[in-house]
Amino acid sequence: MIFRKCSSPVSPLAVALVSAATLIGAAGLDLNGISETAQAAEDQTGQSDSETSHRRGTVQKPVLKSASDSQPAIISETVFARHLLRALSLDPEYISLQAEVLAVDARHATTSIPIAGSPSVGIGGRMDTRGPRKVWQTDVEFGAPLWLPGQRQAFGQQVDADLLQAERRATERALQLAGELREAWWDAVLAMLNVHVAEQRLETAQAIQKDVERRAHFGDLSAQDTLFGENETLAADLDLSRARMEAERLRSVYSTITGGDEPLVASEPVATGRKLDDHPLIQLALAGIEAARAQIRYVNTTLRENPEVSLYSSQQGGTMSEEGTSFGFRLRVPLATEARNIPRRAAAQAGLTRATVEWTQHRRVLGLTIRRAENVLERAKISAGIARDRLDVARKQLASARLSFEAGETTLYNLYQVRRLLSDALEADARAEVELGRARARLNQAMGVLPGLSAAMVTPVVAHQKLPEPSPSSR
Repeated sequence: MIFRKCSSPVSPLAVALVSAATLIGAAGLDLNGISETAQAAEDQTGQSDSETSHRRGTVQKPVLKSASDSQPAIISETVFARHLLRALSLDPEYISLQAEVLAVDARHATTSIPIAGSPSVGIGGRMDTRGPRKVWQTDVEFGAPLWLPGQRQAFGQQVDADLLQAERRATERALQLAGELREAWWDAVLAMLNVHVAEQRLETAQAIQKDVERRAHFGDLSAQDTLFGENETLAADLDLSRARMEAERLRSVYSTITGGDEPLVASEPVATGRKLDDHPLIQLALAGIEAARAQIRYVNTTLRENPEVSLYSSQQGGTMSEEGTSFGFRLRVPLATEARNIPRRAAAQAGLTRATVEWTQHRRVLGLTIRRAENVLERAKISAGIARDRLDVARKQLASARLSFEAGETTLYNLYQVRRLLSDALEADARAEVELGRARARLNQAMGVLPGLSAAMVTPVVAHQKLPEPSPSSR
């Protein structure tokens, strides 16, 4: 199986440059943005892919945004497309479906010969009861089945329809795997962002602990306050260790599917200009309708079994018989019977009915699924904006609490309570950004988007045929 390489791959150097982390203020991390711009990636396409190998021993740093950046940047779709191609090349079900495409395509060999099946050779002989010397006869016969009128063309059309259906099944599997990959991508991204939330919590805890130890050294705070700060630091360190383990586990799950590629902290763009009829499930249903129609045409052209024609030679001899050789032919024409044809017509019509109902059902369900995904995306955008506002307030609140603590106007306990509010805001902001990216991915999945992959790349064996819409009578 050969996959064509995607054009304009994302440069590793671009990923590294865009992924540089910036800490903002005493509170630290701004998770408002999941970012990697497609423009920055395209500017670096000349760099070697070897420069960007991800080291598996460390958790990937998220791409950070400045506070003034209001829109999350979008990753180039070729990154996800490259991961999907690798996953498809390792997926047993997809490989099996591609092998099935080749097997169906091999049936075209049947229509390449002028007879409707395999030829046969027959040999026979007989002798008189008085002995072989008296009377004997030997027969040699060569025969072959013949195509019925229109059968050869109808069979070729049936193979073409079955071939297209097999290709569309492979495309459907590619879409299923893309959905699994999208979910694994965002599970891993959420875990990686949680690592950096935990890192910021640890950094602020360590900063407060140093301040507490300094003031305790001068007698402004008690030893109990020092232990309180140390306990908070250890708790933050434990949370960071757990977050790193979970991130490593989910990154391993993703890299297992892709054969080593790891997700980036970035979001794929929402596809535009997609039509419902472009969805792989709709295309598969249309291919099923065409296959059912081809089966009906084949049934209507094969109302009887294939006739057979044969040529034979007979040679006889013996003391009591004339010696000689004769030639002849035989034609066997089966008769059509309703007992044979009624069940075949009914089965073919049932297949068309089933395929048409599936097509109608897919259109209805997919339309609802796309509308629901669009609504979820809009709500995710609103939630992400609220989470960013909450994070800004939490940062200001912590800065004010630090000043109050330095001035002796508030207690250490109250300061840590405010710090917890900031940690909660950071987690909520990270989760909101991930849910926004996941909503984009799920909308693309609902629309049947295979990023960066053309139909020929997903099913490279044969070209697709354009199928007609079902007729009103068959809907």
